[in-house]
Amino acid sequence: MRLVNYILLSVIGFLGLVFATLNAHPVHLKYYIGVKDIPLSVIVLISVIIGIMLGWLVSLRSIFRLKRENKKINARATQAENEVENLRNIPIKDEH
Repeated sequence: MRLVNYILLSVIGFLGLVFATLNAHPVHLKYYIGVKDIPLSVIVLISVIIGIMLGWLVSLRSIFRLKRENKKINARATQAENEVENLRNIPIKDEH
């Protein structure tokens, strides 16, 4: 599985490198503080990184909720396993 991940990351990295070389033309970027000429590939890369970070921030609430729910379920499962083990250890009384 690691090999597949390395191959996939290598292909994505290669495609990103090709994209960066094909889009190396400077773009006139106007922002609130000033103006700057930046290659288009850098602007796209920064946009992708900002999008990834925003997506991660939005998903944090769900991640923490699921982790909390997982802890509760694991605690209940452990309690049920302990109860089953205790029931197995109770001696059977035969009163015939």
